[in-house]
Amino acid sequence: MKTKVISLLAAGLFFCIPLIHAQTDGGFILGISTSSVKMSDMNRSTATTADGTNILGFEGGLFARFHFGPFYIKPMALLSYQSGQLNFYNSDGSTQQANFNVGKFEVPVLFGVHFLRILNIEAGPVCNWLFQSNTDANNTLKIQPVGYGYRVGANVELGRFLIGLDYQGLVNPSSSSSNITYNVPNELILELGFNIGKK
Repeated sequence: MKTKVISLLAAGLFFCIPLIHAQTDGGFILGISTSSVKMSDMNRSTATTADGTNILGFEGGLFARFHFGPFYIKPMALLSYQSGQLNFYNSDGSTQQANFNVGKFEVPVLFGVHFLRILNIEAGPVCNWLFQSNTDANNTLKIQPVGYGYRVGANVELGRFLIGLDYQGLVNPSSSSSNITYNVPNELILELGFNIGKK
């Protein structure tokens, strides 16, 4: 156990040392999104699966960038909220509709490249923690809170402003304590950032 802890600390130190010497900037970011939602492994008395399209959402938070020449690492801390209408498919073949909403805390870590003076291309993994999930028909949905996914996108820098478009996919898989798999396979995000650290 001690060996694993020491190895993790050493790996973290090895990763952080270059960041200390990197050129940094960062600021605020806001976004609006549209996506679809799929739920499975529901194990409820009636409904077995659910899905929804045109789910609207918004997100906001902070970002930082650590530059290494034209390349950079961009961690983000975001609060995200989504709402819309789901179709619940019951075991007897019937369908029930209900409004739902979810709240998440997302941490993307993106790796990007800057070129043509104003253009950035970036991609990386996303970890998310779902802290709220309910519908107007069934007060709470028992979804595994911890999920993972990816985000890819591009943005344009106009002075201190960043205007971009991201594509994201996330899944919160079912577990022994949570019997619903929550999948957001195709979220499209329009974002606006303000870089307070850029000179």
